Amino acid sequence: MTIQGMTFDEEAYGKAVGRMLNDSKTIRELDISNCEFVHPKCFFDMCSALLTEKCRLNCIRFRGIAITNLEAKVIQFILMKNKLIHTIDLSMCRIDNPENLDHFIQKFDHYSAVRYLTLDGITPDISPSVEMFGYALSLNCKMEVLMMRELKIKWQSYCKFWEGMSENQHLKKISVAKTDMTDRVVESMSYFLKQPDMQVIDLDLSRNLITCEGLACLCAGIIANKTIKFLNLGSNCIKDKG
Repeated sequence: MTIQGMTFDEEAYGKAVGRMLNDSKTIRELDISNCEFVHPKCFFDMCSALLTEKCRLNCIRFRGIAITNLEAKVIQFILMKNKLIHTIDLSMCRIDNPENLDHFIQKFDHYSAVRYLTLDGITPDISPSVEMFGYALSLNCKMEVLMMRELKIKWQSYCKFWEGMSENQHLKKISVAKTDMTDRVVESMSYFLKQPDMQVIDLDLSRNLITCEGLACLCAGIIANKTIKFLNLGSNCIKDKG
């Protein structure tokens, strides 16, 4: 079910979509990318259907929506209550307050059933929340694919993210392309790669700030690692010496 770019300015719109989701036995995906929720109850009324036992959705795409305190808490409850949804796309979302991201980012822990998560291009800077996200992922035993491309992340917070998620044993594909990754961040990530039970097969580090020094740290992690088959280092700062 796709409802892209719609303006929800009347309460009835949210309730109507919620009823369709409740009554349908065939809808498996909800795409409300780039919708604008002018009426405060529309997002809540629509997503309330995702909290019922009748809900059969497996995939939700909330790309490009504005996430205020209300939307953040609704997403939090979805993650807590719905165990059928395995794919969530929050790319290009606009977070008006870092605390709103905290509401739900910590719920991607051992209680989460999500297997495919995309957080590309979230604005503004998500640095205050990534450490908490890393610790949540260290407990997660379901997620297989994590896409975090085109993000602004301060290196100190980024290092803590990798340190926090060091115990994760289930991720198989990670893309952190164009996230301002520096050599110091790669050094922290290398410890994650050295974990004996780590399962990552596909790692995308392209379009970052990695130099030959960072490459040396990365090689140390990969040598100890037995699972990585695909590695993308394109458009970094690695010269011929690397």
